[in-house]
Amino acid sequence: MATKSRGLYRGGSWHVTVRAVDGRTLFLDDLMRLAFLGQLGRVVEERALVCVAYCLMTNHFHLLVRTPEDGLPEAMQRLNTWLAVTFNRQIGRRGRVLEAPYRTRAIETERHLLGVARYVPLNPFRAGMVERVEDHPWSSYRATAGIAPCPTFLSVDWLLAQLGGREGYTAFVDRGRRVRSIDEILLEP
Repeated sequence: MATKSRGLYRGGSWHVTVRAVDGRTLFLDDLMRLAFLGQLGRVVEERALVCVAYCLMTNHFHLLVRTPEDGLPEAMQRLNTWLAVTFNRQIGRRGRVLEAPYRTRAIETERHLLGVARYVPLNPFRAGMVERVEDHPWSSYRATAGIAPCPTFLSVDWLLAQLGGREGYTAFVDRGRRVRSIDEILLEP
């Protein structure tokens, strides 16, 4: 697979989604979520990715990454293998854990990139898991907004610069809470 995709992901920005098979709960507890974020940090560093946003949901996760190099396929293989092995070990089973290796959507414009940077942390709010975006501890929102420490693998400088700092970022995400469709979240300035 690596040879076929060589160069495909270099220099791009990507919205990556990974879902559990049959809608199963993917992250069984907070320890698993913390361990996953640790693994994500290692993979981001090893494969020279730039992680702009992330969100762990119940049965899936989202990443917004930039790829200065061509490391996305290898990064996702390593991350998903770790997740599947950890999941199966934790519940004492064998077999498939994920629907597919991962789904990527290329981000073509800066406006689209900003929209996905808003869409990703809004997921728990839109799913009715939390009343306020900042109440979900398993997304990049709290770190980007300055509410929680920033993980070393999360790159917030570019995003904050585009939106006028933390106050601009939180206002930008907040405006997304009031729109009804995903297209509006992605495209409304």
